[in-house]
Amino acid sequence: VTYGNTTVTISETTSSTTVPKAITNDTMMTTSSQPITITTTTTATTTLTFTMMTTSSQPITITTTMTTTGTLPWNKITRAGDTIVGIYSTLAGGSIGGSDGVFSNSQEYPSMAIDGSTTTKYLNFGTLSNPGINTGFYVIPKISNASIACSILFATANDFPQRDPITVTLEGSNTTSTNTLMSGSSWTLIYNGSTGINALVDPGRNT
Repeated sequence: VTYGNTTVTISETTSSTTVPKAITNDTMMTTSSQPITITTTTTATTTLTFTMMTTSSQPITITTTMTTTGTLPWNKITRAGDTIVGIYSTLAGGSIGGSDGVFSNSQEYPSMAIDGSTTTKYLNFGTLSNPGINTGFYVIPKISNASIACSILFATANDFPQRDPITVTLEGSNTTSTNTLMSGSSWTLIYNGSTGINALVDPGRNT
């Protein structure tokens, strides 16, 4: 690249990027021995920042750094094998009343809620006085403790339609301490509403 009588020789730190022939949006300070910075954007939305030390009428060697922006792929936040704890007597914004609860059998524990199979189920009565009310679970994902939840998917089990989850509150926390997670102050409400299952029309079992 030539600016007046000054020749610029570009040495790239990455072989996968092509520097455009014409550098735009540049600011040149041509005082001898002063740093010169040129910023340009390629058609691939890659920003290259050039920092140069120049001596008048001498070739300029440029060291480049590259920042690439893009869209992160969608991934499952919860997976089989993650730490999961059944809870009961809990409301959004409040502390958890109790962990575990009353399960019908060992095949319907909290881990069945995130095993990815519609042939298994998580059933928690919580307390026998108000079975199932204000029950749920919390998960400590292995993938990251700073994920962004964009959706939540429910499936019906091989049980009575009256036991289908109809409404849900989804909360998030960046802590992984089980003691801290029992406190309502560690949670932030993300969603409160329908699970997508119609309480009046049976969508079918294991779906």
